[in-house]
Amino acid sequence: MNATCKTSLPQIAEPMQGFPTRDIGGQQSTSYITSSSVMIVEDDDGLSFLLGKACANIGLDTVIHRDAAELLHQGKVVPPDILVLDLHLGATSGIDCLEKLLADGFRGQVILISGCDQRVCKFSQQVCTQMGATVLDVLEKPFSMTRFMHVVEQALTANSAISIEALRDGLKKGEFVPFFQPIIDLHRDEVAGVEILSRWHNPTHGLMAPYHFIDAIEQFGLMDELTMQMLKSSIAISQNWPIFDQPLCLSINVSPSMVIKPDFSSNFLAAIHEAGGTPEHIKLELTESLAFSGIERIMQVLTRLRIAGLELSIDDFGTGYSSLTVLHQLPFSDLKIDRSFVARMLTDPEAGTIVHTLISLAHNLGLKVVAEGIETDEVLDSLREHGCDLAQGYLFSKPLSEADFALWLEKEGLNRMVGGL
Repeated sequence: MNATCKTSLPQIAEPMQGFPTRDIGGQQSTSYITSSSVMIVEDDDGLSFLLGKACANIGLDTVIHRDAAELLHQGKVVPPDILVLDLHLGATSGIDCLEKLLADGFRGQVILISGCDQRVCKFSQQVCTQMGATVLDVLEKPFSMTRFMHVVEQALTANSAISIEALRDGLKKGEFVPFFQPIIDLHRDEVAGVEILSRWHNPTHGLMAPYHFIDAIEQFGLMDELTMQMLKSSIAISQNWPIFDQPLCLSINVSPSMVIKPDFSSNFLAAIHEAGGTPEHIKLELTESLAFSGIERIMQVLTRLRIAGLELSIDDFGTGYSSLTVLHQLPFSDLKIDRSFVARMLTDPEAGTIVHTLISLAHNLGLKVVAEGIETDEVLDSLREHGCDLAQGYLFSKPLSEADFALWLEKEGLNRMVGGL
């Protein structure tokens, strides 16, 4: 085996949980998945069987190729809707298999899986994208079946079209609602705020997470409307939350295309006041891609917002191409470390070094540090030890509806203390 790749066992970190299965009579328990196909190219017998069984159980037409060399020498292959592809297939590269499938007309979603190290996975994803493939995610072994099936669901929804009429109708009828994930102050062990995350109560498919619809929202130019709806709704909802020393801070993601509009700052501040909020308790989360919109123009907009009292967080820090330039030239108050680094900080020495370095860098620049994606006590303890200021993740709570967050705040946030979580 290639020295950069991990041993193959164990490949699955935990059994599949919470997903529909086909009963003995063959009745499909999930109705929204129809006539979709998946091809799994994986040379490990046990892993390919588990992945194939999970896909078949939700009604996918499933084809498994364990011999990559044989696949390469086949005639034209019928392209699947979803390709699950191991990068390291003995003497054969998964990239070679992808090249053949693309030549055969494959245009679906790709889920890469690999035991190779993080750098190899990163560059492999870039190569696959340059080849013209749509890579949805890279799962590093060992991974949980729960995570695998969530990615499969993402691939399925990405393949299903959402009409602009349905989106406009949903916005008009108030079908889009905010969910709230708590953000914890690690120095005071108390709830400091929430991140606002949109959900869609779709009349046909039920409650839908953003990955089902956010690309279509952007494609049809509806992101501004959705963002403003989420902002106003969240401010109104927050009026009913208990107030201790100060109200909870509401963090909301804003797209670069929205920020660069000439009237953004005035419209955004007006929306806050109209909804009964105060700028001091609103935080904008912005990605590093702002750099491509022109630093000078963005600097003027963000400086006005900071003067008005808003906090600004640079989101998913370290995953873009202009991190230090953006951090140096724009008036951010917070730095948010991407979950991909946080999740690996105790198992990948490089990821751990990156997290510790970013905390030190941010503090030296006078910024607070937010770590997202915290799922274990061990990761939380390490972040505390290195002086991280704020934290969010499933260790504290998943994103919650208005009603569920009110209950969580009453139960777990009494006096906003969460030390027992």
